[in-house]
Amino acid sequence: MNIHLLSFGFNYAGTPYELAGCEPDARRFNRRLSPYCASSTLVTGMGTKRRPCENVDDMLSIARKVRHRLDEGDLMVITQSSHGTWEKTSDTSESSGGNQGIVAPDFSVLWDDRLAAECADRAKGSFIFSIIDCCHPGSIQRGGLACCGRKRGIPLDRCKATRHVPTGLQM
Repeated sequence: MNIHLLSFGFNYAGTPYELAGCEPDARRFNRRLSPYCASSTLVTGMGTKRRPCENVDDMLSIARKVRHRLDEGDLMVITQSSHGTWEKTSDTSESSGGNQGIVAPDFSVLWDDRLAAECADRAKGSFIFSIIDCCHPGSIQRGGLACCGRKRGIPLDRCKATRHVPTGLQM
């Protein structure tokens, strides 16, 4: 079994919603866990060494590259420290009554259903474990994956306008 680590951390520097600890948290997760991993990728608000990470599409592109390394029995560990947000929904598949999301550096939102669909597309017999450190982490990642949360976040009306399209996929 190989372990592949992906650590995200966004501080939103220079914005009214600037944080101080998320990028250092991601660096600490990466530094402490990477000795046990076959590969490790650190992504901060400035991106990786090779490319910037500015929005949801950048986040997913980087995650796909790590996820495609998975073989049967492998584990992908995702750590994420940033703002989170929540929106009320009438979708009955949402047991919490709303959609939770991770806020990207440009304030676009990676909604829980989209993340679940992305995580479902992986090698048979591989696993994804996540540690989500933001507001409203409860169902951002489904399937009994680990979460830890903060008590402050960005109101949804401050995030970039995005249209959430439920996939119906539940992990």
